[in-house]
Amino acid sequence: MEREQSGEVGMGATARLRISGPGSEGVSIRICIDRGVIVVYGSYTSPNPNLALHDFSQELSAPDGEVTPASCLTSYITLDDVNARSEDEDVCSVCRSTLPGRRKRQVSEETEVVVYITIEGVSDTINQFNINTQIGSAFGEEKKFS
Repeated sequence: MEREQSGEVGMGATARLRISGPGSEGVSIRICIDRGVIVVYGSYTSPNPNLALHDFSQELSAPDGEVTPASCLTSYITLDDVNARSEDEDVCSVCRSTLPGRRKRQVSEETEVVVYITIEGVSDTINQFNINTQIGSAFGEEKKFS
């Protein structure tokens, strides 16, 4: 199943998404900036990733409306990613300090692969973006979020 979505955020404004797919197949995600500058924060565990709490982040830009390969972020999320993060779930991804009260999850083939995304506008103009998600490995040349 393919899903496309576009949006825009002003400077300092955010858009939040929950992207999911079946654990047996994983999910491919492509986020592209059409105009402006955005920062993408993502997490496998926190529903509101931000500068202080995230598993990965990347700035994307197309300041003059010129889209280049660097204007897109593409990744394929699998159960291996969720399992790796689950094993370390009680540790803050940025500060590396223990967070009390967090329990490790048991993940299996039946588990849904979930990634939470926050898109934050950086440019003082309108920051336009689009997101494409597909079940399975779909976009080629995908890399892991870092």
